[in-house]
Amino acid sequence: VRFRPPKAPGKGKSVAPGLHRPELGDHRVVWWDPSKLELDVHQTMGLRQSKLLQADSGARVSKRAAQAYLGWRERRDAILESGAAPTIRVATATELAAREAPAEFPEAGGIRVEQVARRPNRPHGPRFGELVHATLAHVALDANRGEVTSAAEFHARIIGADHEEVAAAIEAAANALGSPLMLRARRAGPDCRRECSVLVRLDDDMVVEGVADMAFLEEDGGHPQWIVVDFKTDLDINERLDEYRAQVALYMRGIRQSTGRSAAGFLLWI
Repeated sequence: VRFRPPKAPGKGKSVAPGLHRPELGDHRVVWWDPSKLELDVHQTMGLRQSKLLQADSGARVSKRAAQAYLGWRERRDAILESGAAPTIRVATATELAAREAPAEFPEAGGIRVEQVARRPNRPHGPRFGELVHATLAHVALDANRGEVTSAAEFHARIIGADHEEVAAAIEAAANALGSPLMLRARRAGPDCRRECSVLVRLDDDMVVEGVADMAFLEEDGGHPQWIVVDFKTDLDINERLDEYRAQVALYMRGIRQSTGRSAAGFLLWI
């Protein structure tokens, strides 16, 4: 010890400074002479930093800290709000046409409906429509009955359509290929696009995406014009006619924006 109390045991029982060897083990222990050490030094680390605990005269430091925190929190909230806002608003043509008023699509008024022969009481519904669309997308525009049958049976196995749906889809696709509109598409040759992806940017910067069943280029009084066709297999198309015309109108607008050429629209009611 540095100062020995009056009643302390004799020095013979104290630990002497130096390197000590234990009675058990091979480690070593150094016992320091306290008179050789600089003791009672004021520490300035950790919680012993008294400046942190001293009163802040006028609360200047604490106010600056509070203002810095509030500024950081405002910047953080602004960044989070900005990051939560989408930079691009996207909708599909199908969903936008279903919820917007017809007046939003002025092109829709000129879209015509062309109907092909239909068997009464044939199958209908989403699966049947998907089968007809897939068959028409798969076969050549001049396909014969056998090629149409092969394509319909192939896609029926993929989507699980039954025999009645397959037979009706073969008939519907064959009739559609013989329609005047499809004959016009056949004459377009390489200028005919099928399952054509379309993007259109609206005035409010919303981006609309969709897939036009068919678009082909033909001459209109010496000026090339895109003919945009969408296939429909509904039992009664009149109930959703405004919606379907709006959908084709979006395709027309997108094709016109991307090509710089005029476009006309048709609904082929199969």
